[in-house]
Amino acid sequence: MTETPRAHIAMFSIAAHGHVNPSLDVIRELVDRGHRVSYAIPASFADKVAATGAEPVIWTSTLPTDEDPDAWGTELIDNIEPFLADAVQALPQLADAFAATSPTSSCTTSPPIPPASSPTAGASPPSPSGPTWSRGRGTRRRWPNR
Repeated sequence: MTETPRAHIAMFSIAAHGHVNPSLDVIRELVDRGHRVSYAIPASFADKVAATGAEPVIWTSTLPTDEDPDAWGTELIDNIEPFLADAVQALPQLADAFAATSPTSSCTTSPPIPPASSPTAGASPPSPSGPTWSRGRGTRRRWPNR
């Protein structure tokens, strides 16, 4: 019987319980099946991620924290702009963190870093996969430069 090759999966998430917690069982299952998972996450969730067997890849978030909930503002746009700013400042951190490794696939719960612009993505767009975006072997397509 031929053994299935093991993947190196890069997971990206924002530091929010509603994004991290639902992903943990999937991440644990991937690790249990022998895959290497590098989970890019702010330090406040590193212990939760490590408990799955995945490797936390720490990046610094600029999102407001539980200690300062008023920093989110009162208007809808006040709640959206911090995510964009966080994604923009996170990308160089993640590019540096993944520079020495070559994940075969990437996945995210939602932005901060859509897989199409993630450090592992090259020039390919994301392929939707259920409630997350995933990208990996078999889903790569070349798109013209824009």
